[in-house]
Amino acid sequence: MTTAPVLAMPDFSQPFVVETNACGRGIGAVLMQKGKPIAYLSKALATKNLGLSTYEKEFLALLLAVTKWKHYLQGKHFIIKTDQKSLKHILDQRINSLLQQKWVAKLLGLSYEVQYKKGNENRAADALSRVEHQDNEPQCTAISTQIPLWMQEVQNSYEGNTLFQTIIQAKYVDGLSFPDYVYEAGILRKGDKVCIGRHGGVREKVVKSMHDSALGGHSGINGTYQRMKLLFCWPTMKSDIQTWVKECETCQRIKHENNPYPGLLQPLPIPEQAWSCISMDFIEGLPVSEGKDSIMVVVDRLTKYSHFLALKHPYTATSVAKVFFDHICKLHGLPVSIVSDRDRLFTSKFWKELFTLSGVSLDMSTAYHPQSDGQTKRVNQCLENYLRSMCHLKPRNGLNEQATWEEYHSIAAKFPGFDPWGQGAKKGGRNVALSGQNATLVADSAISMAKLDRQIKDPIKIGEGLGITFADDDILKGLGLNRIGDFTLAGQSPN
Repeated sequence: MTTAPVLAMPDFSQPFVVETNACGRGIGAVLMQKGKPIAYLSKALATKNLGLSTYEKEFLALLLAVTKWKHYLQGKHFIIKTDQKSLKHILDQRINSLLQQKWVAKLLGLSYEVQYKKGNENRAADALSRVEHQDNEPQCTAISTQIPLWMQEVQNSYEGNTLFQTIIQAKYVDGLSFPDYVYEAGILRKGDKVCIGRHGGVREKVVKSMHDSALGGHSGINGTYQRMKLLFCWPTMKSDIQTWVKECETCQRIKHENNPYPGLLQPLPIPEQAWSCISMDFIEGLPVSEGKDSIMVVVDRLTKYSHFLALKHPYTATSVAKVFFDHICKLHGLPVSIVSDRDRLFTSKFWKELFTLSGVSLDMSTAYHPQSDGQTKRVNQCLENYLRSMCHLKPRNGLNEQATWEEYHSIAAKFPGFDPWGQGAKKGGRNVALSGQNATLVADSAISMAKLDRQIKDPIKIGEGLGITFADDDILKGLGLNRIGDFTLAGQSPN
C-alpha cells in the first residue's frame, strides 16, 4: 500500500483531507485528495498513552497525523475528519487539562476544519488503528531444520578422499578456484552431479539403489552407468558399477549369455522417421496380476522406444486392436508398416482387413524364422529379465505395480549417446523448437539432427576410418594386433 498505483501523487492546487481514528491500543490516519489516498499512518500507542480517555486518544491521533504531514498541510486550508464528534469544537470549547492546552498550541497557525464522520464510514483509518503491533518484549526466533541423513552420509564420505578434500579446501580459500565444482551446504557438486567419496560405503549404497531398485531393474553395466552419471560423480564410478553388476547374485541367477549367431546379419530397412515402422509381439503365461496375465510389446524400429501394454488372456484381434489404437495411435499416429511373427491374431481376417483399410503394411516373418523380428524378441528378453529380477518375490504384483517398465527401457544408447526420443536435457540437450528461439536456431538444430541421422544410417565406406573394440583378447592376438585403436575398412565381403 506504499507503492504505485495504489498511492496518488499530491496536487497542491487541491485541498487535502485527513481522516483519523483511534482504538484501545493504536491510532490510524489517511491523507487523501479527491477520495484517493496519498499516505498512510499506523502507530501503536506508547505505554504512557494507553490510559488516556477516548477523547484524548482521538485528539492524539489528530495531532500526530497533522504533525507528520505538516509539510503538505501548512499554508493551505485542509479538512480533518474524525468519528469523535466533540472534536468539532476543539477551538471554542473550554480546555480543562494541561495536556489539551499543550496539544492545541501545536495546532496554532494552521488553517483547518474538523468534520464529524461516522465510525462505520471511517473504515480506512479505523483499520489502520487496529493493526496488530508486536510487543517489544524479546521473543525466541530460533528455527530448527532437519538435515537429511543422506546429506550427512555424503559429507562424511569426503573424509580421507584426497581429491575432494583438496577441492573443498581450495573453495574455502578462493571461491573461484575449480570453476567446474560448487561447494554448498557441505555437499560438493560437479555441475549438477553430487560428488561421492569412498568413506562410509556411500558409493556402494548409491550403486545398489540405482541397480537393484525398480528403476534400475538389474540393468547391465552400461544401462546403470548411463543413469548414474547424470546424478553422481566420482573417479572410479564405471569400474565400481562393473564390479557390482558382475557380482550381483540376482543378475547371475536370472540372466543368460547372449552369444551371437554365426554368419552375416540381414537387417531390415532403416525407417525414415520415428514410429513410422514398428514391431509387435506378445509375452504370455505370466502370473495373474489384477486380472492381467499377458503383455503386448510394441517397439519403434528407429528410436527403439517401447510400450508395454498389459492384456488379459484370452484376447482377440478386436480387443488387441482397441488397445493398439487407444495407446499407440493416440500418441504416435498410424504407422506405415508393422513387423510381427505369424501369430494367429496377426493372421486373422479382421486384423488384416483393419490395417489394409488403414493403409498400414503388415510385414510378417517367415515361419520358424524369429530372426526377422529379432528386435522385439530382444526387448522381450530385457522385459522378462526385469520382471524376474523385481517381481520374483511377489509375482502377482508385477504387471501393474511395476510402472517403470518404459523408464527402465529408456536408457540412452551407447551410440549416438543420447535419448533418441528427445528427453536428453540432463546431458545439455534441449528442444530448440519448443524453447521459443528464432527460426535460425530451429533450422540449425534440424540440420545437425539430419547429419546425425545420416551418420547412423549410412554404411561404412571402404577407406573410411572406424574404431573397433574387441571383447576377446584371443581375437586381437589372432589378427596380429597388439593394441585397440583406429582402423581403416580395407574391403567388404562379397557375401
